[in-house]
Amino acid sequence: MLCSGIKKNEDMQVLKEHSSHKDRLLNIKPRINTNPPKQMPHLQNKIRSQAIKSNSMQMIQLQNQLLLHKMMEISARSSKFQGITESLSARSLNLNNRANQINKITEENYQLLSRLQSVKSNYSLKKWNNDYQNNKYLCQKLSENSRRIPRVSSMGGPSFDSSRAPQSRPETASLKFQRPSTSSGNRLKSSQIEL
Repeated sequence: MLCSGIKKNEDMQVLKEHSSHKDRLLNIKPRINTNPPKQMPHLQNKIRSQAIKSNSMQMIQLQNQLLLHKMMEISARSSKFQGITESLSARSLNLNNRANQINKITEENYQLLSRLQSVKSNYSLKKWNNDYQNNKYLCQKLSENSRRIPRVSSMGGPSFDSSRAPQSRPETASLKFQRPSTSSGNRLKSSQIEL
């Protein structure tokens, strides 16, 4: 009975020491400064980048105003010379011929556009996918079989290098490819296609 009381006292003492140790760890002060760095207002405000942005916007506005002013001058000028251009175009003997040529060219362009839009593709996406699956299968089989055949030495016989034990490649050993079907009735699943 006395031994069990001593054992309980020892256990209580160990628990007290452990809890006081945890309290000391929580209240310990670090030797180095772990506070976040001081916030610098110039880094947060970014005054320089804002000034550069506002200057560029002012330059763009100024150029736009100059361009608008020039365009208004040009449009005002064209109304002054409108009567002169009409009289000049009436003198041209080739005007009807040029207009006919332009109409003919635009009709040919529309015909070409309609032919281009109606043409069907010569390439088959299904055939490309089948070729891709077949090539992937062949690559996997070649990589599996490349380790089975012993290498031929320069003397003509097989060389058996004991330091180089045949090992399967880790990236191809885990992949299991199925032989792609060649029948046209089977469609490839989108999960099998990896581009």
